Amino acid sequence: MIPHHPNSPASPFTEGLRHRMRLAWRAGAAAGAAWYLATLVPGVLGQYPYYAPLGALLVCYPTVFDSLRQSLHAVLATGLGVGLGAAALHLGGAQWWAVAAAVLAGIAAGAAPVLATARDLIPTAALFTILIGATDPSGFMAGYLGQTLLGVLVGVAVTLVLPPPPQNARAHRVVARLRDGIADHLQEMAEVLAEQWPPEREEWTRHRHHFEPLIDATREAVRSADAGRRANLRARAYRARGQQLYEAAQTLEQLAVLVRDISTVLAQTAWAERTVLVLDPALRTPVAEAMGDLATAIRSAELAHLTRGPAPAGLDGHRRHLAAARDALDRVTDRLDSQRAGWEDSLAASGIVLHLRRCLDHLHAGPADRSPDLHPAER
Repeated sequence: MIPHHPNSPASPFTEGLRHRMRLAWRAGAAAGAAWYLATLVPGVLGQYPYYAPLGALLVCYPTVFDSLRQSLHAVLATGLGVGLGAAALHLGGAQWWAVAAAVLAGIAAGAAPVLATARDLIPTAALFTILIGATDPSGFMAGYLGQTLLGVLVGVAVTLVLPPPPQNARAHRVVARLRDGIADHLQEMAEVLAEQWPPEREEWTRHRHHFEPLIDATREAVRSADAGRRANLRARAYRARGQQLYEAAQTLEQLAVLVRDISTVLAQTAWAERTVLVLDPALRTPVAEAMGDLATAIRSAELAHLTRGPAPAGLDGHRRHLAAARDALDRVTDRLDSQRAGWEDSLAASGIVLHLRRCLDHLHAGPADRSPDLHPAER
């Protein structure tokens, strides 16, 4: 089963702390190594060793790809800022208006999309050049740029040697939360149908609106896991699981849309006025049974059940739940075919059964199509 218990090792706090500690270890190692190497540099460059660990910290990101991208942005932004500071010193020295002009130009230059993630370094580097390097501009610029470049290279090297694993655990947990939310809402609607009709409680009608944030969180988590695999030497061991997470997220998104539509239809049959949607009392119990069986089947689904391709062997429990849900839907369909009620009485039930059967088909076959918003970028 996909882990989802709040006290399990995959809880948000434990997972976030573990993820943060991995980043902390890499950042500490990179900063320490950069400082050690910087103190060995001879000449004027060796007079500014403190910029090396700062450069290493600039490129310590949770993913390898982000670290590589940030290394390029950091070097470009630092070089541009140093150039602006040198120009200000040449034109007016360390005067207030030169500082103001350099900061203004640096912040404006940060509007360039290529420097988006390092835009704050431009005015900072310009200020350092004016305020610290005024007495020896050429020596300071060489030391600042050289030591920053050394730190960036060390940070990239540490990230490549000790690459972080992709964030599959977090994506796994978020996918499980969406799966359980779908199953819980289906089970809630089944219980409502089995009670007095129209139902006395109304809170269940609001729960269908919870799917949008759950879907958004699932998409974000799958994208983050995919980003963690890019340029990562450890990614080969996680690539198959990453594809499973993507396809499972697709399947669950499609299920969430269908279940939300079922909830809307039920709410309309219960309280909406001037509507032709009426649920035949004789159909409420079999529809409720079908919903309950489908909720159980969804809750028992593992990642492999929500993907394309044949289901894995040795999972008889999930197969039994699927068979029970299909039998329950067949009984409702037979009931609809045999009854002589008017079309108004069977319209709601027919729509609900159609959606439930589509849910079952998605569970059996995996995602029906690819979603551009969810699909990881092609490598």
